[in-house]
Amino acid sequence: MQATAISAPLRRSSLNRPGSISTPTSSARSGPCKPSCRSWRAQASGHIITVSSIGGVIGFPTGGTYTATKFAIEAMSEGLAAEVEAFGINVTILEPGHFTTGFGSSARSAPAIEVYNPIRQAIRASFKPEHFGDPEATSAALFQAVDADKPPLRLALGTGTITKFRSVYEARLSNWAQWETVTNAAQGRPGA
Repeated sequence: MQATAISAPLRRSSLNRPGSISTPTSSARSGPCKPSCRSWRAQASGHIITVSSIGGVIGFPTGGTYTATKFAIEAMSEGLAAEVEAFGINVTILEPGHFTTGFGSSARSAPAIEVYNPIRQAIRASFKPEHFGDPEATSAALFQAVDADKPPLRLALGTGTITKFRSVYEARLSNWAQWETVTNAAQGRPGA
């Protein structure tokens, strides 16, 4: 799936050396990161790459389970980054947009509920072939992020991805601003 296609350039990159790992992880204290993080803390360096997707920032109809897992990767990685930063360990979340990876043909779906077919068809029709990038072209971006003095926490990949992210965040900020009075009122009286 996406992780496989995007991991190929990682295997050939500077990440393919001691002190680096490409894995989704839950915590520096437990899970698959624990042994690596122990040695990275000792050497005061390391870099964890997690693979999310555009679906880790933008939920879409009929993609609830997929986007839920990607949102979870985003949250785990953000928390992990805060845990390990003081030890010189970096975390970068890859957020690829649409790439030609074979993901669509390998994805398994629950049996379709007929009433949702128009929504499903509209979503599928919105994925235009010209919007899909070549995963092999991501290598240069990955090298640049990994080799940076201050690597990014998030690295969006693909044309149009950041434009979509901006649109989503502008809508979220607008929604929060519109409901800020209600949000603040929900706090109640301090100390009450």
